[in-house]
Amino acid sequence: MDKNEGYPTELLEVPTPLVALLGEVKHHPALIRAVEAVNRETQAVPTLRFVSLPREHSFPPKKDTRDRMGSTTKRYESLVVSGVLKTTWLHKHHRVLPAVAAAVFPYNSKCGPAEWDVAVTMVSDVVDKLRRELGGRECRVVVLMVDDGGGGGAAAAPGADEQEDRMGALRRRCDLDSKTALLLRTADFGGGAGAVAGAAAAVTPPVRRLELGLRTMAFDYYQTQAKRVKKNRKHVGRASLALLIRHSFKVAHFYEFRRQTDKMLKHYALAYKLATELLPTREGQVTLGTEQVKGVADVLNYKLCSHRMAALQTKEAVAQFETHTRTFRSAVGAPGSEYRHWHWFSRQHMVFAQLLEQLHLRGGNAVSHHALGGMLHPGFFFANAARFAKRRRTAAQALGLYGEGQQQGGGGGGRGSGGGGGGGAAAAAAAAVAERLRGRRQQRWWCRGGGGAGGGGR
Repeated sequence: MDKNEGYPTELLEVPTPLVALLGEVKHHPALIRAVEAVNRETQAVPTLRFVSLPREHSFPPKKDTRDRMGSTTKRYESLVVSGVLKTTWLHKHHRVLPAVAAAVFPYNSKCGPAEWDVAVTMVSDVVDKLRRELGGRECRVVVLMVDDGGGGGAAAAPGADEQEDRMGALRRRCDLDSKTALLLRTADFGGGAGAVAGAAAAVTPPVRRLELGLRTMAFDYYQTQAKRVKKNRKHVGRASLALLIRHSFKVAHFYEFRRQTDKMLKHYALAYKLATELLPTREGQVTLGTEQVKGVADVLNYKLCSHRMAALQTKEAVAQFETHTRTFRSAVGAPGSEYRHWHWFSRQHMVFAQLLEQLHLRGGNAVSHHALGGMLHPGFFFANAARFAKRRRTAAQALGLYGEGQQQGGGGGGRGSGGGGGGGAAAAAAAAVAERLRGRRQQRWWCRGGGGAGGGGR
């Protein structure tokens, strides 16, 4: 997608389960390399994403969805909705809130009973803190004890039975089990003082067990989150369409973490259908405003089209885009905002053209087998994008926002600003699209100018 087309990075990327490593940061790179080596060997989808954090890191608290009497229903009834989705929600779940929090601690195999008791107390305190911060989010807490083979003291290293007894005591103290409290040696994952940065990690049985455990717990976390949001959605009435859209989007995104395509598309489609119902259809109807509804529909349409194309459901993607452009072509908004509307409408065609172009680059034959009646040419949608960009310029000229000085000087306003420089940006967009089309004349992609693939663009 060229320059992200104004979308946040988290919206464009396919989400992957997030695992947080806390403490003993020196071991994190080797641990991550080892788990990623298992991912590559097993070709597991999706891969795990790791974030490296200090042990004292604090996670944001969970917001309570109940009122003072403990009722979720009453709180939703009294909630004033000012928007559909916070701009930080995607970033929070992609980068900040982990599905699994793995606290890493040093394990001194030569320490005595008193020193071990102190170590267990420290581990217990950290686990309790993480549970207080993440317990309400159903995030699993894991303890990794790392033995680097060093450690001071004159005592001899304990045998396997004594080590197991120590780990058993640690698990009982922290209310953990053999899957959530593990003992690793640096030799298991290529860490330690002799580790070489960037070296390929060997895949060992302990690392396989670690990767499988983290993956299973992360998948369970996103399944639980989807169920929790669906349960809360039952308390939201049809009078609050914005809340229903919010919940449906969140459910779909949690399923996206798990790569459950059918369920993901089902809930994104539901959210899109509800968004179209927010458009003003009669005088006095209370909505979030046409501009915000269009912004929500833009995001949902992108999700639906991109995932359907990724699944080679080109026919369904084209049908979704037809519905999108047909529904929102006349959703101009307040008087005087026509030039912003045509910019937005041009952008819809630009984004769809880029998605179709990416599908061709991945394998053009897939398009011809699944598209409506034959292969669809991305250039057709780029041409429509240029045509609607010119309409934006015309609308801006009618409002006196586009003149000779702006035409020569570049117009001032950026693509996403919607400000007085809209005409210059429209001309630049049209010129950029025309240049892209010239570069495609030699490519053998057929398109049809007939029935409705471009939606409102025809």
